[in-house]
Amino acid sequence: MKEYGVGESWTKMRVSIPYWNLSHSGFWTKSHDLMVFEEELVMYNFNDHSFRNLRVREIGKVGSVETYWESIVSLK
Repeated sequence: MKEYGVGESWTKMRVSIPYWNLSHSGFWTKSHDLMVFEEELVMYNFNDHSFRNLRVREIGKVGSVETYWESIVSLK
C-alpha cells in the first residue's frame, strides 16, 4: 500500500485460491501446469503466476481430468 485509504494505490502481493476447487491433471512443463479449477480446464503459468481458461468445443464443464500410461506390458 502506497497511500493509506486509497484502494488504487494498493499493491497486490499474493492471491490464494481454495485448494479443494483445484485438481491437477498430471500434465505439466517447467513453465505451465494443466489443471481443473471450478469445473474449467485451465493452464497455470509458473512464470507470471497467471491462469488461462482453455475452452474445448462441445465440452461444457469439466468434472475431472485423468491421466494414464499406455503400455503393452502385461500386469501379470
